[in-house]
Amino acid sequence: MKFACIFENQLYSFHYDEYDENEYDRNLNQWSNTEYLYNFAKENKIVDINSFVDEIYDNLEKIEEFIDEIAESDCQFKRLFVPLDITETNKNISLRKGKINHNRLRLYAVKLIDELFIITGGAIKMSQRMEHHPHTANELSKLSKARQYLDINDTYNKDAFFELIAEL
Repeated sequence: MKFACIFENQLYSFHYDEYDENEYDRNLNQWSNTEYLYNFAKENKIVDINSFVDEIYDNLEKIEEFIDEIAESDCQFKRLFVPLDITETNKNISLRKGKINHNRLRLYAVKLIDELFIITGGAIKMSQRMEHHPHTANELSKLSKARQYLDINDTYNKDAFFELIAEL
């Protein structure tokens, strides 16, 4: 496992060995890939596939603009990554979902105690609860594994994280 820097000192991404790209790039590239979106729509029995693809393209544009705006202004990625649930608010390593209103796209991340976010994956939201759809259920599992990995390596803050990535 490796890590990729997205925005220095604020936003990183897991890079799992089984993929050529880190999770941030991999998800954004999938969401902009027409063939992937058509196959996803068919797999999920979407009736109007063209509208679905257009919606995802629009959602992707909005999320990319919001990420760029955060990076260019205050680097407060907590504006994007909200707690996965209420119990995650005060944990050293908390599970987060990156979302904006009226958008199906989700980036998932763990947040270290001092506002450093590490993207674990992403999905197109197709159900109210993560457990109710295979793609988001897989992302929930990746979030838990990421927290466990960071916890085992005593990685609760930026300093510990930078020591960890220097060792890899």
